[in-house]
Amino acid sequence: MPMMILVTTDETIDHPEEISHRMDAECRSVLAPFQERIDRVEIRLVAGTGPTPDAIEWRCDIRASAKGRSPLGATHKSRAVHEAYEGATEQLRALLEGIDLSQTRTERSSTEKTPAGA
Repeated sequence: MPMMILVTTDETIDHPEEISHRMDAECRSVLAPFQERIDRVEIRLVAGTGPTPDAIEWRCDIRASAKGRSPLGATHKSRAVHEAYEGATEQLRALLEGIDLSQTRTERSSTEKTPAGA
């Protein structure tokens, strides 16, 4: 089953369909090495108050569900939409590179309980 990507934005985003399509394509590209083990990615982009009252700060939350594992997530904030998204995507990619997605929760539990040398 292919990796499903769900992109949601708040009402402050101009051209949400265009941004959603671009984020979907970029996410598929960045996470391509993990696509066989990830079944769902949720991307949420929202606007918030920045460091000054007239500044908007964008927050991008990305959550990936790997088969048989607890979801992993990353968040990045920036004054530019694309920077918030790229920062969160790179954080998620780094997290995924640092773990073994081939083992499920059940397999990890049984491995951890087996005494050394058994």
